[in-house]
Amino acid sequence: MARTLLTPDPENASLADMQAAMRAGNKETYRRCLVIIMLLTGSPRDQIMRAFDMCESSVQKIIRAFNSFGIDGLVAKKRTGQTPRITGEQKEQIIDEFEEPGRAQRTFWTATAFHGHIQVECS
Repeated sequence: MARTLLTPDPENASLADMQAAMRAGNKETYRRCLVIIMLLTGSPRDQIMRAFDMCESSVQKIIRAFNSFGIDGLVAKKRTGQTPRITGEQKEQIIDEFEEPGRAQRTFWTATAFHGHIQVECS
């Protein structure tokens, strides 16, 4: 038995609001808003999936976010990224040693030597 396809709820936002959100957000927000606009204006789902190189589950996820949270559900959140491996204090120390190799008993730095120095100092 096939799943029923979700459709975006046009009551969640006007096209003008969607276009404003597209301009205000990043590329991912732009793409998500454009998917919803295309669905609301009657574009075939398979055409949208081909145009954005996405699968059905990705389209469903975008629709679910839009239906649950409106435009706010389409805005891409800032990703936190990897936890820093060095502290701010270590960073300052590394910069100072790079700019003044004499502090680390060096006359100059090569990339390999500096990399090894950082690994020893920051581990």
